[in-house]
Formats: sequence, C-alpha cells, structure tokens
Amino acid sequence: MFPMSHPNEIRLGKILRHRNLIIAWIALTGIVWHLILRYGVRSANDSIDMPLFVVLAAGGLPLVAELSVKLWKKEFGSDLLAGISIVTAAMLHEYLAGAIVVLMLSGGEALEAYALKRASSVLEALAKRMPSVAHRKTDFVIRDVALDEVAVGDTLVVYPHDICPVDGTVVEGTYGEPELMDQMLVPGFDHSEVLGLVASIERYSKHPLARAILKRAKEEKVSMSEATEVSEPPGKGLRGVVKGRSVEITSRSKALARKISGAENISPVGAGLECVVIIDHRFAAVYRLRDAPRKEGHSFIKHLGPKHSFNRLLIVSGDRDSEVRYLADEVGIDEVYAEQSPEQKLAIVRAETLKAKTLYVGDGINDAPAMMAATVAMAIGQNSDVTAEAADVVAMENSLNKIDEFMHISRHMRTVALQSAVGGMVLSVAGMVLASAGYLTPVAGAICQEIIDVLAVLNALRAAFPPTIISDAGEGV
Repeated sequence: MFPMSHPNEIRLGKILRHRNLIIAWIALTGIVWHLILRYGVRSANDSIDMPLFVVLAAGGLPLVAELSVKLWKKEFGSDLLAGISIVTAAMLHEYLAGAIVVLMLSGGEALEAYALKRASSVLEALAKRMPSVAHRKTDFVIRDVALDEVAVGDTLVVYPHDICPVDGTVVEGTYGEPELMDQMLVPGFDHSEVLGLVASIERYSKHPLARAILKRAKEEKVSMSEATEVSEPPGKGLRGVVKGRSVEITSRSKALARKISGAENISPVGAGLECVVIIDHRFAAVYRLRDAPRKEGHSFIKHLGPKHSFNRLLIVSGDRDSEVRYLADEVGIDEVYAEQSPEQKLAIVRAETLKAKTLYVGDGINDAPAMMAATVAMAIGQNSDVTAEAADVVAMENSLNKIDEFMHISRHMRTVALQSAVGGMVLSVAGMVLASAGYLTPVAGAICQEIIDVLAVLNALRAAFPPTIISDAGEGV
C-alpha cells in the first residue's frame, strides 16, 4: 500500500510548480493598480504605493531569497543582477522600478518553465511510442513476448511500421532500396522466361528483395502468370508452381546443401546480396542485388561544399570494402574507410576533429562512440537509445533531405540567436550610457530594459518558423 497525499499537500504542490506564474500575475496586477491609483483616481501619495509594496513583499522577497541561495552555492547568472536591482530599487524608494523587475524576472522564468514543459511533453509522447512487446521467432512460430523476456540470441521479427524494440544484428532484411544488378543464367535457360517465372511468385512474397525483381520485370515488360502452391517457409526461401513448372528462390548455402542438379554451374560469390533460382529442381540462375544509392545522393553530396562550406567528405563504415567503395563511387566520395570497428571509427573522428570542426551522421549503434567525438553528431532513422543519446540531433526519418533541413534550420537559428543576443546587448549598453548621463530615471530605465527584452524575445520567436530556403540539395551547383 502507498500513503495517500493530503488534498492540502496536492494544492501546495501545484502552487509551488506555478509559483513564478503566480508572482508574475501579482506583479502585473500590482503595477496596473498602482497606475490606476496614481493617474486615474489620483489617490493620496500614501496609498498609491501600497500595490507596489505588496508586489515587492509577495513577489520580490521570494525571488531575492532564492537568488541568495544560488549566490551561496556560487551559481551566478543574469538573474542575480535582477535580484540586486530589486533590492537597490527598494532602498532608493523606486518601488515601481522594483516591481517592473519582479515582473520581468518571474515572467521570464514562467515562460522558460512553459517551454520546458512543452519539450518534456514531446519526449513523453516519443517514449509512449516505444513497443512493450517483441515478436520472437522460434522454429516456424512467431509469438509476442514481453521485452524483459527477450534474451541474447533470440531471433525477433520486426513488421513494417514497427519500431525495433531491442539492439541487435540484422540477419535477414535489405538496409536500403535494393536493385537487381546481375542475372547470371545457366546455359539452356532463357533470360525472359526465368525472370517471368521468378516474378510470378515473387509478387506473393513479403521479402524486401521481391520489390527489386518485380521492378526489373516491369521495366523489361516481362509477362507474369498465375502461380499456385506458393509458400514461403521461414528460412527456406520462396517456392511455387507457375504454368506447371516448379520454381524456387533460395540462398546459395541452402541450394548447395541440397545438392541441386547443376550446382557446379553456380557462379563464384560476388559483391552484394544474391539469391539462387531453381526451376524444375535444377539450378537455373543467380540473381545478384545491391543497395541502390538514393536518387538524390549524388546531388546531395555535390552541394555540400559550395552550399554548406564542407571541405572534406568521408565514408566511415563497418561494411565490406567492395560495398562501401561501390556506394562511394556512386555518390562521389573519394575518401573511404571500410570494415571499421566502433573503436576505429572513434579514432578516425577524433583525429579529424582535432584538425577541423566535424559533422558525423550515423544510423546505427556502432556509430555511437564516434558521434561522441564529433563536433556535431546527427542520428537518422529510428535509432537505439544509445545512438540517440550520443547524437546532438535526431531525425526520425531516414532521409538525406532531413540532414539538409537540419543544416539550414541550425544556420537560421544561429543567425536569429546572434541577432537577439548582440542586438539586446547593444541596446542595453546604450540604455546604461543614457542612464549614467542622467537622461533615464530608474523607472524609465526599467521600462526601457523591458522593451529591449520584449524586442529580443520577439526576434527570437523567428527561430520557431522555418527559413525561407529549408533545403537546396536538389538544386545542383
């Protein structure tokens, strides 16, 4: 059993959470009431300052007490100057100036608390998307199990649009959009006939490689026929009957293990992914596929130098050298580091970051150590908690356009921040010069500072809106 909270304790907790907002309302009300008494009702001098006394007592004292604690802990900040201003204003009997500073300080902290609450709500919403179960495959059966029941060595199935519930190694499934690159046939088999038979059963498959084969069949205008007895046992490939002929698509190792007729004609292992085609229990062809670079990949890489002032571009990957160099050649990157361990990636990034500022873009848990060493790290895709924590920014969508948008948005935000900070400081210094020359009274100075702060905040709000150009990756150079 858990102890119940008393209603008074709950109300006190709500008051403490909204303390700054309450103080801001007290200060605003007190200032307005003071101005009404002074310029509207024209009350006696003894009564017009009473609302300001309430503001300084109910709002100023708690704020000054909190700032005193921070001072004791040697936590210095701009709010400490505001606290000194409140005390100084009260000592000089400039109660209106002190009340305005109370409004500025409490109102600013209330806005900051509101912004943090909004950010927290977004994080909570993301946390709610995390799956509570995993789909564990045992032999030919898939069962839903709780996450705490998943053990090292289990094989899990991640369905389309699922969020991967654990960190692990992909044993089956293609990382990008695969493309059918080579069709190596055994003598005696016709190219179009084999492709038509394979495509006829691949259209019933849920395997990612099926899309590449169907796409090629459509491009070559190969006719497909109705298939029967189609089955796709887990781990055994795809099989079916088309126009009375037995068709099977499986892996090289499984085909060789079964001693299929004609296996001696299987071509040597090459780069990329592959599948073996068996027709009427005879080896017929090897289809070789590769991850096709994104269509926008070359133009994206090409625009980074002239548009974003990148001096060097590197690919640092743990994949096979042939695959990494193929991708690098396709998109136009010369410096390649393939078959790198997480430790080797970290060493490379550390060395590069010592020479210049670096941006590291990664999508896997093995990128996390290198991300920590880069000047700025960006994780793309639905990554693990480790990757997301190591990155400075996370894009949930695995897209090059999101990287370009991030760079444009960050440049826009930096420009706005500098304008607000530098502009605010320049105006504040000008105000202090005027005040020291006797042209501004304490009240007028406090009001001017409030106006400067409002102008800086209004300008800073421009960061919430996207820049005029949010992506130029497709424009070319």
